[in-house]
Amino acid sequence: TGYTAIYGCVSVGNVPQLAIDLLVSTLLDANTCRPVGHLYSPALMPLSGPDAYRFGGQSLTTSAQVYESADRKLLIIQQRTPLYKELRKEFYEAFTKWLGAYRLKRVLILSSSFIEHLASALDSGDCYPMKYMTNATGAQHPVDPNWQPVERVDAFTLQASADGVLHLPGSGSLQELLKWLDKRGVPGVGLVLYCSEGDNRPHSQALMNAVNRWLNIVDFKTTDPK
Repeated sequence: TGYTAIYGCVSVGNVPQLAIDLLVSTLLDANTCRPVGHLYSPALMPLSGPDAYRFGGQSLTTSAQVYESADRKLLIIQQRTPLYKELRKEFYEAFTKWLGAYRLKRVLILSSSFIEHLASALDSGDCYPMKYMTNATGAQHPVDPNWQPVERVDAFTLQASADGVLHLPGSGSLQELLKWLDKRGVPGVGLVLYCSEGDNRPHSQALMNAVNRWLNIVDFKTTDPK
């Protein structure tokens, strides 16, 4: 009760996965986070490997792992592999049912989308543009006042249009999960960073800095990458 769940969609550049890694490794180093389980679903592409956070560690890395920070009331879900297309609906249903059982304060979904589809980024000069969206249940919950909402755009020109579409190519499960969380009555917030494929380490740092500024997870001054 009262927890915030943070989940990273598999999306452009694996930025959310890198951001979650930053968060988990930081909290593990501070002894304020612990692994509490793995998620199993036939919809998840299988993965197993050595400990992702400790050289010589004894933990097994799998497709999806769950960490808890009781001090900060955080439930952190690291999904490392994509979903099989034909089983996505099954995953959304089971995953949101599981989240809904915990009476969460909110679910924060991290995602990334192709920057070349964000027309406003061409003129802004912002190296790490981000926008947010919520489901209906989460619409009344405050977010960082510095965040700007995802705009509807004309499908052909990609210019802002009130009667346009939500165009987020490469953003993975973001929009579908927000809809499913809404069905469960769970407040959902999506934070999208726009980028291209490449060395996305600076993007992941910028994304997690934005989350940290909002939720005050780690008490130190964050500086966006140059």
